[in-house]
Amino acid sequence: MFRNQYDSDVTVWSPQGRLHQVEYAIAAVKLGTAT
Repeated sequence: MFRNQYDSDVTVWSPQGRLHQVEYAIAAVKLGTAT
């Protein structure tokens, strides 16, 4: 995933209606657990 001007805060929506911080969190969960 690439960072942009809309991913600095969880409450900032992109013009496409996406919350990038939530998408990053979902991707991190899919990678597995922390050790």
